[in-house]
Amino acid sequence: MKDFTTGNIRKQLFFLTMPILFVNLANFANLFVNRIWAGKFLNNDAIAAISLANVLLYIALAIGIGIGTGAGTVISQYFGARKNKKIKQVLVSSLSLSILCGIVVFFVFQFFSLDVLFLINTPLKIAYMTTTYLKICSFSFVLLYPQLMIGYIFRAVGDTKKPLIFTLTALITNTILDPFLMLGLLFFPKLGVEGAGISFLISVVISFCVAWILLIKNKGVLTFVIRDILKPSFSSLVKILKYGIPTGFQNLVVSSGIAVVQSFINKYGAPAIAAYGACTIVTQIAVFFCISFGTSVSIIAGQNRGAQRLDRVVKVTKEGLMICLSTTLIITVICLIYPEIFLHIFIQAKSIKTLNIGDHYLKILAIPYLFMTVLMIFDSLFCGVGANFASMLITAIGIWGIRIPLIYILSHIFMLNGVWYGEGLSYVFTAFITGIYYFKGSWKLKGVIN
Repeated sequence: MKDFTTGNIRKQLFFLTMPILFVNLANFANLFVNRIWAGKFLNNDAIAAISLANVLLYIALAIGIGIGTGAGTVISQYFGARKNKKIKQVLVSSLSLSILCGIVVFFVFQFFSLDVLFLINTPLKIAYMTTTYLKICSFSFVLLYPQLMIGYIFRAVGDTKKPLIFTLTALITNTILDPFLMLGLLFFPKLGVEGAGISFLISVVISFCVAWILLIKNKGVLTFVIRDILKPSFSSLVKILKYGIPTGFQNLVVSSGIAVVQSFINKYGAPAIAAYGACTIVTQIAVFFCISFGTSVSIIAGQNRGAQRLDRVVKVTKEGLMICLSTTLIITVICLIYPEIFLHIFIQAKSIKTLNIGDHYLKILAIPYLFMTVLMIFDSLFCGVGANFASMLITAIGIWGIRIPLIYILSHIFMLNGVWYGEGLSYVFTAFITGIYYFKGSWKLKGVIN
């Protein structure tokens, strides 16, 4: 556990971010390792199925991320204010809530996956493959949500090393099992997309066990009685939901926006779906450092907001912006000059049409990646200090007020490239809106502790 309310902010930012970088790398790799195997050894339909499944899985993860962010915001500010009893109440309440949400998501995926896929214009064969994958993965959410929550809890008090342990466990397990279950190596049957889902499920079960052991063996402010999970604090649940619902809704807005964009892309067939799936991974690479440093900005901002140190909140935001813009710039240059270096990792060389579509996407989105970086750091700041509603509102305007209308208009003019233009321009316009809110300064009045 680490107190970030005093000391050198730049050093603290790097100290906190390094383990988070590895955690996010492991999470990123774990989510897309199936996509890599499918891209290299299975057909375009399998690639498209896993790509579509990842979109819907991300929508489901939005709920877990939302309540995790809410709990993290509350715990980090209580930690900064030295309110240890409150921390324990929020801890057990957040675990109760995460288990309940995981059960709900399980039933949703079991009974409504196919309906959602048909709603977004998914070709019949791909829809059935995706549904099979999602139904297998749905069993994992009962444990995946609590695992995510445990990670948020540890990070809120400055411990970023323990989440790294159980995240790496999931990655290693999934990476080892994938080729055996998907491709039928040794004596294993060749299960294809089904094998990818089983591999993901097993990796979540094992990593949750590791996360749970680390939590119950922890000493200090995170010590709790297990049976208290059955009797959560109502006041703590209210606070978690107060900050978690806007973030969860914000993530759902993002995810549903992705699904709508996907529906535009699906009209152009399997090559477009596969290319977009590959480019989505490249986008994740482009903002990889932003996600990691943004998490650190949120944690440090939260602790200092609880300690009433707004000067340090502003400083950590500026440091985060400078670092992340410099790293995203490297990805931007590569995408403009030689995007194939990324595409060939996920797409077979013989898939010329898919590669060409991906090439256009990356060249169009290269510059907007920089504006997306600004968005992510400011969003992390707002969530850390408790301005979650403002963050949600800006995101909703950016996606449903700007991105979707632009894509609708431009896709009628430039066809598939119009989808890419609309997405890129939405990052630019939304970044300006976010900047206006930041410099206005009303976010400084928010917070769990006033």
